[in-house]
Amino acid sequence: MWGEMGKRREALLRVVVVAVFVLLATAAARAEEEGRGGGRRHAYAAMMYMGTPRDYEFYVATRVMMRSLARLHVDADLVVIASADVPVRWVRTLKEEDAVKVVTVENLKNPYEKQGNFNTRFKLTLNKLYAWSLVSYDRVVMLDADNLFLQSTDELFQCGNFCAAFINPCIFHTGLFVLQARSLH
Repeated sequence: MWGEMGKRREALLRVVVVAVFVLLATAAARAEEEGRGGGRRHAYAAMMYMGTPRDYEFYVATRVMMRSLARLHVDADLVVIASADVPVRWVRTLKEEDAVKVVTVENLKNPYEKQGNFNTRFKLTLNKLYAWSLVSYDRVVMLDADNLFLQSTDELFQCGNFCAAFINPCIFHTGLFVLQARSLH
């Protein structure tokens, strides 16, 4: 019994450490965003990281999704939160050809990756926690790259502090959710 309880405490401690890291990273991301200036109140954001068998496909899908939003003239910035290992050429293309703001971050270590039943495709999904570091925006719609927009969905920015499709009270689908990041200052 204590062995199982110890494992749970260790897992909880790891999650807390990750959360503290994200909060500290928030200050750095905020300073970087404030240095840009001239942004909008809202953002559509997507996460891009390396290490999957389909990295290039996710990159192309992210570009298509961001262009579908740009074509609709949405009233929001288009942001990609990119891990530092995303190729420089891809980041440059997102910025120069797609008019996307790119925020570069370090990968967050997943405390569950050593578990026997862990699905490795979720290894870097904790990077989505960086969405809460986009504190210069009133609301952020966080998206997976497999979304394609045919009409404006700016009404999502009217959502509350956090809106998502909940799978159960403890788990929500991260393919599309709305959040309100807040500075701790």
